[in-house]
Amino acid sequence: MGPNSNVNELYNLTWFFPVDIGFLYLVRLHFCEIQPIITEINQRMFQIFINNQTIAEKADVVGWAGRNIIPLYKDYG
Repeated sequence: MGPNSNVNELYNLTWFFPVDIGFLYLVRLHFCEIQPIITEINQRMFQIFINNQTIAEKADVVGWAGRNIIPLYKDYG
């Protein structure tokens, strides 16, 4: 994944986890923009889906953290 949006359309990171029905779950996602060329808000945006639902249409780690190289997490539940 990089600053070229045409190349980024080829990337898809997917994880599957078995869960028991009838429970509520907290999903905690950890992020850190570590590429030195990604320094501006909206320079790299992506979508987050959980259980086939769009959770974030334009997720932006630099926008959330204020700059790159700052780790953070987001909770969804």
